[in-house]
Amino acid sequence: DGFTVPIFGTDEQMEELRKLLNEGELISAETTIAVTNEEFMLTEDGVNAGVVLPPGNVILKNRRRNLERNRINGRRSTNQRIRNLTAHVGEKQVLVVRVIDAEGKASDDAQTVSNKFFGTYGDKMTMKSQFEACSFGKLKISNNYSIDLSNHLEAPGVVDVNVPLKLAESNRLQVRTASINAAEDKLGIELPGPFHHVVFVVEGCYTDCGWAGYAYVNSWFSIFQGQYYKMAGVQLHEFGHNLNLAHSGGKDGKVYTDHSCLMGNPLYGDDAGAMCFNPAKGFQLSYSNDGDGWYDNKDSDVR
Repeated sequence: DGFTVPIFGTDEQMEELRKLLNEGELISAETTIAVTNEEFMLTEDGVNAGVVLPPGNVILKNRRRNLERNRINGRRSTNQRIRNLTAHVGEKQVLVVRVIDAEGKASDDAQTVSNKFFGTYGDKMTMKSQFEACSFGKLKISNNYSIDLSNHLEAPGVVDVNVPLKLAESNRLQVRTASINAAEDKLGIELPGPFHHVVFVVEGCYTDCGWAGYAYVNSWFSIFQGQYYKMAGVQLHEFGHNLNLAHSGGKDGKVYTDHSCLMGNPLYGDDAGAMCFNPAKGFQLSYSNDGDGWYDNKDSDVR
């Protein structure tokens, strides 16, 4: 159903997963781990609370394809222990989809949405401005597309779609599915199409809430609810997931408690977003598939 759940296993299995991840054989949002229905942990009301790995070695169902792709792409060898990231340099074509439900509920007008993501009408604290700042100009958010969308755009970079459901009566799976279907029908393409990322903005959340936005790791999809789409800190956090970044936790072992990093969820505000990522994330972002990352990765002596 698209929800993210934890994986449970023995210490040996979890170490094997980390090894496969670092070697590029286990790829976020692409690799399938072989399990059966018996391994799903369900709560009393039938909700999937996690997956328990079956006994023995971890089995990757598409391992051969991953290895072949790594060979073709010249991925780094296992002894370098570098986690393979999605491309995070260059121009990223980003499309924002403003969702209108069956009752006419929608976020702010398309011009406001465009301004908050791209700075179209002068906003200085946006996803575009902050990614360029954090990457030293190496990652550029763009609404200059390789296809002609002039008949569909309500504002630069923003498309409106109507969905045949009421937000107040729908869970996030239903909203996500209906939104993607509506965008594909309007544009006549299968997403992501020519876009590197597609962002959905909905008026609010009424079922399965507790989130400002969510995005898939190593993926093109993200969605924001309510006024959270206006917050550059939240925008960069969710796009960080698209770039293969996990959450940043502190020494207390909790998920979001490293507030030196946008993956720790420290900033909530329309004009609060002048922060980047912590050293661990910076290390990941210092690499890309073509060897050109955000930062120089150099050994230095500290005296």
